Amino acid sequence: MFSSLITVAQNNSETSAISPELLFQQANQAYQEGDFAQALTQYKTILNAGKTSCELHYNIANTYFRLDSLGKAILHYEKAIKINPSHQKAIENLDFSNDFITQKAGIWPDLFYNKWLRSIVGLLSAWMWFLFAVIFVWLALFFGKKYVEAAAEKQQKLGFYSAISCLVLSVLFIIFGFSRYIWQADDSYAIVTTELLQVKNGPADNSKDMFKISEGNKLQIVEVTPEGWCKIQLPDGQQGWMHQRDLERI
Repeated sequence: MFSSLITVAQNNSETSAISPELLFQQANQAYQEGDFAQALTQYKTILNAGKTSCELHYNIANTYFRLDSLGKAILHYEKAIKINPSHQKAIENLDFSNDFITQKAGIWPDLFYNKWLRSIVGLLSAWMWFLFAVIFVWLALFFGKKYVEAAAEKQQKLGFYSAISCLVLSVLFIIFGFSRYIWQADDSYAIVTTELLQVKNGPADNSKDMFKISEGNKLQIVEVTPEGWCKIQLPDGQQGWMHQRDLERI
């Protein structure tokens, strides 16, 4: 069952001896051969060089899962979906991986229309949505000019309704652009990467233990102290403190 879910994306780009594309192919080959440690090293080399993509995070997640690092696997599935909300394999593998969380703190509510909106907004980058907005503003001006200059009533109606439609679409694209930008910039959510730990009632090692939480859980960071302690919130509303060394932002 797992083999049908975990697949490695292939990159067919032409590569040079030192290109990230070649490293990506070599990492894919190492993964297929079962050398998951080598594959992870090569994937992370690409990532550390400042290159990122949905497919890269997806393959890193698969590799971490094979290496029994559940928290890191879930983290990178989340990162892949953040880049491309429509990546169905990443969504399926994330759901599959979440079933292995031992001390599950709950699931963040995600209404259907939110998923649907993200899948649409995620089709393009924020700047591409803004570009389409500008184009449709110009089209609205063009059709508005046609409306003003038209002599026949039929041409006036065509120009008027075309201008209004383009204007509405431009506003919609601006909303999509800002939504995409805000969503992409939001780093308030994180994944627990330590196998099992105690959530504290204060920002100190000697604070009282409140409850246990295991790797893979998704939580929201509410506050961060200069010492690196994070006030976190769980899906059920519970709050507590844990050190940032035990989690990683999505």
